[in-house]
Amino acid sequence: MNATHVNTTGWGDSLREKLTVWVGSFREQPSEVIVNGLLFMALGLLSGFLCRKYSSYVFVVVMTFVGIGILQHLELFNVLVNWHKVYEVFGFHFAGVSGGDVFSRLWECWKEFV
Repeated sequence: MNATHVNTTGWGDSLREKLTVWVGSFREQPSEVIVNGLLFMALGLLSGFLCRKYSSYVFVVVMTFVGIGILQHLELFNVLVNWHKVYEVFGFHFAGVSGGDVFSRLWECWKEFV
């Protein structure tokens, strides 16, 4: 029996390699680490303050979007967006995605840019 062995790395190994490179970049530029840490701390404090102060409004907005998503899924109404115009305004230039509803487009955009 002639078995071939394919040398593949798992997601854990690739994650370890990426983290090693990422941590190694901190050793080269410690001042940037401090600046980025302070920036993230300030953004966290600001977002926490705003969410605490305006939590009822944030809750209403989130629940509104969830409700719209559920109603669209149940096909009670349909939300259509002129994505070509949105791409033009924000400067995104890539091939369109098939499908007409907002959430499939958002998912495709998320996969493309994140």
